[in-house]
Formats: sequence, C-alpha cells, structure tokens
Amino acid sequence: MSEPLADRMKRFTPEGAALDRDALLFNAGRASVRPGHGWKLFALSLVFSQVATLGLLWPRPAPRTSPSLIQPPQQPAEPSSPPPSFDPSEWLVLNHRASVAAETDFPPTMSAGPLVPDEPALSVSTFIPE
Repeated sequence: MSEPLADRMKRFTPEGAALDRDALLFNAGRASVRPGHGWKLFALSLVFSQVATLGLLWPRPAPRTSPSLIQPPQQPAEPSSPPPSFDPSEWLVLNHRASVAAETDFPPTMSAGPLVPDEPALSVSTFIPE
C-alpha cells in the first residue's frame, strides 16, 4: 500500500510567492463587516433625546417683578377692646361641671375577655425532631 497520509503531508512545502497572508486576513475582515448603519441612527437618536431632556429640565430663572407691583405689608389691626378677664371661680365651676359630666355621660366599660390565648407559646424545640 501507499505511504501513510501524515508522511505525505510532511513533504509538502508552501509556496510563499503566490499567497499573501496579510492581504488575505485584511480582505477577510472587510468581508465580515455588515454594511448596515442602524447603530449610528440609534446612537444619534439617543443624543437627541438627551439634549431634549436637558432642555426640558434646565432650571429657568425666576420671573422678575417690578417694585411697583409689590404690596407693602399691612399693619395688624388694633384690638378694639381688651380680652375679657375671667374670674378664677368660674374656672372652678367649669371644671366641676366637666368632671361630673365625665362620670355620668360615658357608658360603662365592658370586659374584652382574656387578651392572651390559653395554649402554650411556640418554641424552637417544638419544630426540631428528636
């Protein structure tokens, strides 16, 4: 039979004049590029949206008002008569009436029953099997 394939391949020598490795890789890279320019349009739309947002949110100066439009503060009105003074005995009478009303006007309190359940509280040991 003939020689094994590996021995035959060892005897081959490449011919360097006909094949330019750099040109081949450069042409392969140019052929792999997609011709679409959609990403440029997308990036441009992002730029315009950021500029529009900046224009809408930019702080504007407060409107200026002329000095003639500002009203001077009005003077507080003078009280026509002094506030009435109360007799301390009146306060005692009002306090007594309020305490008597508090004792008689409210319904009697009702018992809410036990606020704590009768069963024992849960503990960690109830969940751990022995």
